Amino acid sequence: MEHGADKTFTITPDEGYHVADVTVDEGSVGAVTEYTFTNVTADHTIEASFAIETYTITATAGSGGTIYPSGEITVEHGADQTFTITPDEGYHVSGVVVDGTPVELVDTYTFTNVTADHTIHASFAIDTYTITATAGEGGTISPGTITVDYGADQTFTITPNEGYHVADVTVDGGSVGAVTEHTFTSVTADHTIEASFAIDTHDLKIYVSGSGTTNPPADNDYAYPVGTVASITATPEPGWHFVNWTGDVSTVAEPNWANTTITMDGDKTITANFAETTVTNSTGASDVTANSARLNGEVTSTGGEDPTVHIYWGATDGGTTAASWDNDVNLGVKGVEIFFTDISGLTPGTTYYYRCYAVNSAGSDWADATSQFITIGAPTIQFTSTASSGDESVTPANLELTLSAVSGQDVSVDYAVTGGTADGGGVDYTLAAGTANITAGSLTTNISVAIVDDTLDEPDETIIVTIS
Repeated sequence: MEHGADKTFTITPDEGYHVADVTVDEGSVGAVTEYTFTNVTADHTIEASFAIETYTITATAGSGGTIYPSGEITVEHGADQTFTITPDEGYHVSGVVVDGTPVELVDTYTFTNVTADHTIHASFAIDTYTITATAGEGGTISPGTITVDYGADQTFTITPNEGYHVADVTVDGGSVGAVTEHTFTSVTADHTIEASFAIDTHDLKIYVSGSGTTNPPADNDYAYPVGTVASITATPEPGWHFVNWTGDVSTVAEPNWANTTITMDGDKTITANFAETTVTNSTGASDVTANSARLNGEVTSTGGEDPTVHIYWGATDGGTTAASWDNDVNLGVKGVEIFFTDISGLTPGTTYYYRCYAVNSAGSDWADATSQFITIGAPTIQFTSTASSGDESVTPANLELTLSAVSGQDVSVDYAVTGGTADGGGVDYTLAAGTANITAGSLTTNISVAIVDDTLDEPDETIIVTIS
């Protein structure tokens, strides 16, 4: 160039680069983009150097995991930069935010062709697991189905309802026994827990002393729900009789009754006691009439001492409770023999009951069962003949009445003239309304009609007499 002239140089970096330095005559003049030589009077040199642009990517991570690399990462213009997001054990990636905007949840993220600064932030959340809890009928489990954090412990309480107990608890399908509490420790997976319950029961065991059977059958255990009122029955073998129930009989309704109940408020052991029969009702009642009967009995064994014998009887069955009978006939001391008593004053057509009882120093015994009989119904009364005739010269005319059966009491019946062609009041006959009586033990009586024998020539005449 000409002496004394000026010369300007323009320094232009390529895209993605910048001026690093400019040296003039080997001396730096800085990172300028233009330089002017003025009043040039000598040769000169100018040299420009360039450097690639770099950018900062700031990478951060919340608790529960890491991002790699992290911090402020320098990246050259146009380069790619990958970040790896790794949750800690028991955590998972819950969010990835790039330049303030959430992106898809990923475990790696790559910035491609970087031409500017960027930020990336990874957040994490603890893993959670579901424990499904169920309870069958008869109780509860608390809490119910629940979500549990990774590594946490969770306790479940199993509570039976009143009258129930825990039958079993299964965890993930396997039994852990009839527990009332179970704890899952350091939970790292889903689980199940299921509680089943059963109604509380008490056991009844029955034994037999002597010869007889029971229902339920003896020598077995029977489970009943708590509070059940269970029926129990004792049946003696022939020649034996039921005595009583012994053992845990505080809740037996009637310990002296063969057919009774027991309330199961706890485990029970009872015994049905039978003894050989020493007194019976023999052949039962005999010579039964409308008003009387003979009650028969027999002592079959004395046990070494003659017992005092009673016959209890009445219109209701008193069973084996003396106070429940209407009447007590004490026959005194008897040996092995047949005995009887005659009773009277009974009501016709009525059912009566009786049972023999014997007692000595060795004990007492009732006949195996109560005997019953029905008195003959009340006898009927009627005219022996429904019609009769005679000459008026025959007086009195007797109308005979007859009972259908002998009665132990007097029987009376009313009668009256209810018709006929003859005139009463002493004209043709005399008979006023009245009452006929048949004395106890008799079968017949008469109604007497006084006939008037006059001289009138008259046709046959009639009298109608009715009993009621």
